[in-house]
Amino acid sequence: MKIDAERGNEFIVEDIDDETVLIKPRTEDRLKALLRDALKDTVREPEDSSSE
Repeated sequence: MKIDAERGNEFIVEDIDDETVLIKPRTEDRLKALLRDALKDTVREPEDSSSE
């Protein structure tokens, strides 16, 4: 995972498969915040269709 690699493997303990990783429990909240920030830049919010 890019976020983990950029921070010197701070979060991931084991890469289990393509969709699953084991993370250090004490880093969960920080990782969630970093993922939320990364996704807000890449994922568009659904448009409100009621404004038409």
